[in-house]
Amino acid sequence: MGRVCHEYPSPADIEEMKACGYGRPTIEQALQLSKRWHEGEAIRNSIRKTFSGVKLGNVVGLVQAQGLDGHEDEKDDWSRISVECLNKCNS
Repeated sequence: MGRVCHEYPSPADIEEMKACGYGRPTIEQALQLSKRWHEGEAIRNSIRKTFSGVKLGNVVGLVQAQGLDGHEDEKDDWSRISVECLNKCNS
């Protein structure tokens, strides 16, 4: 996994911090911040469940709407759309 470098640490991040010898105050702070990670994970899981199996079909997708040449729209599994692609799309 490497360095913990995101705002809200996951349980795995906290375990790695413990294994690396982080001090108790840092671990306690990480545990407090991890509450947000758990909230985010619940939201992500809800979105995945809600849109599971949804396909784009024959409509305009993100990439086509942006006019991005050299890229294809993901029509079968929206979860395969990269964060980078989503960040490029603003329409």
